[in-house]
Amino acid sequence: QVQPLPEILAPNLEWKAEPEEVLDFRRASPETEPEVLIKWKGLPLFEASWEPVNKVKDQYPTFHLEDKVSFLRGGIDKLAVPLAFMKKKQRT
Repeated sequence: QVQPLPEILAPNLEWKAEPEEVLDFRRASPETEPEVLIKWKGLPLFEASWEPVNKVKDQYPTFHLEDKVSFLRGGIDKLAVPLAFMKKKQRT
């Protein structure tokens, strides 16, 4: 018997990842890109993953990341570099 596809799979079997919530924020050092711990819609909490902030901003522009990170850190002004001013790393 054919089973329906899980919510996170598109008909072409591509993963439809969509962030649900930011669980945490980290930056190992001033030289490293900041990361957010993302809880994904349709997946259990143990599947949460650390993702670069710029990747999340680019791939999910409607996900208001700045609001979520500022809430976690007590204010966007407390970040070493405000998210609005972060630039993508140039690939070499």
